Amino acid sequence: MPVRRARWETLTCILAVLAGAGSARAQSLEEASAAALETSFVLRAERARQDGAEERLRGAIDAFMPSVAFTADRPLRSRITYAPDAAPPTVGLDATPRRAPTVVGLTASLPLFDGFRRWNTYQTARTLAESGRLLLIGRRQQVLLDTALAYIAVLRDTRILAAREAQLAAIRRIAAFTEKQLELNDATRTDVALARSRVQEAEALRLRAQADLTASRLDFTRLTRMEPERMLPPRLPDGLPRHADAFAELVRRANPDIAAFQLEAEAAGYQAKAALADL
Repeated sequence: MPVRRARWETLTCILAVLAGAGSARAQSLEEASAAALETSFVLRAERARQDGAEERLRGAIDAFMPSVAFTADRPLRSRITYAPDAAPPTVGLDATPRRAPTVVGLTASLPLFDGFRRWNTYQTARTLAESGRLLLIGRRQQVLLDTALAYIAVLRDTRILAAREAQLAAIRRIAAFTEKQLELNDATRTDVALARSRVQEAEALRLRAQADLTASRLDFTRLTRMEPERMLPPRLPDGLPRHADAFAELVRRANPDIAAFQLEAEAAGYQAKAALADL
């Protein structure tokens, strides 16, 4: 009975391990894209740059607010006495002791007109902030594109390696069959040498496919910080234009980089006007 119970517990543990391995969730392109967006150093740098642009915009808005200053002045009274205690000198006939006043002030200043310098500075900061938001969208799209390409490359190289291994196995069987034919004088040594050369070529192609798969997996891990395992084929997007011209027009119209560069050109015009106001 103890031996049977031990065997039963061992079998239960093995089944639990196999069930856990079988229930492992497969990776999808959406999960890989989310991981890449979260761990991308390019996006972190771009967000930091955009935070600076937003701060400059808030500073340009604050330039329209009045500047308020608070001042306070109180004389310092010393409690230290010195010997000999000399009386203060008397100037002229006025010997009346007076108390130094305590001054408290509040000053507010607001320029009424500065040649539209503040307005043009605000327009420059606003357009640059909008351009930065579009550039951030463009960098996000680039990260998603790189992740999708790396994801598809892993799937492609995995299938290529499987095909190369199957090809190598088939060519090895042909080479072995050719050697048996040589033993039966049904093939020549040239046929055997040719079969062996094909085996070597297939082995080289398999090694190359294996190296390509290793490089693709490393590239995927670099982008997502994830190991590629059980990757599902991606789903093709719906609603894309059927013609190349329509697709090119869609790309030009929805490209955030083009819109960002147009806004940067507009911001340069406002910046020139702001510099003209200082002359």
